Amino acid sequence: MGEFDRYLDLYLAEAQEHLATLNQGLLELESGGGGEALDAAFRAAHTVKGMAAMMGHDTVAAVAHR
Repeated sequence: MGEFDRYLDLYLAEAQEHLATLNQGLLELESGGGGEALDAAFRAAHTVKGMAAMMGHDTVAAVAHR
């Protein structure tokens, strides 16, 4: 068991919430939403990137960064 395995369930639950927020922000942007939708999407992607990097999921962090 890796050092962070005990946090995997929490990571997955939080990542799912942030991905839902990212998805909602992108849908709002597609519908003509403005800065608030962009800010929410950016924050969600940034948080997913940081969480993934902290857990050692480098590929997920790289995708979120892009």
